[in-house]
This record gives sequence, structure tokens and C-alpha cells, in this order.
Amino acid sequence: MKRGFKRRWTKEENFVLVSKFRKNFQHKQLPTTEEINDVASMLKGRTVPQIRTRVHNLMNDKQKMIH
Repeated sequence: MKRGFKRRWTKEENFVLVSKFRKNFQHKQLPTTEEINDVASMLKGRTVPQIRTRVHNLMNDKQKMIH
């Protein structure tokens, strides 16, 4: 299987994550697969697993939001 390349999350991508998953961040609850699929259609070049991992890492303070 061919692997993609790593690229940084942009300000715009971070903004979409925060705006779409605001309630999830407040309640420390991961979004549903359906919610993630909706966002994935907005973020071209990002897969569902990438989005899920990013949200999980932000919730658990494993990554910082870069503005």
C-alpha cells in the first residue's frame, strides 16, 4: 500500500475542525464517523483517519493548535 506524505495542518483546516467540532471539544467526546465524513468532504487532501487522529490528539493535549 502506498503511503501519503506528511504535511502540516493549516490555519484554515484548524479553523474548520474547531468550528465543526466545538461541542465535541467542550465535552471531550470524539465526533461520530458521520460527522468526520462531513468535515472530510470539506478538507480536501485529508482522510477520515487523519481527522480523527488530529481531533483525538488535540483533545488529549498531545498536539497544540497552531494559529
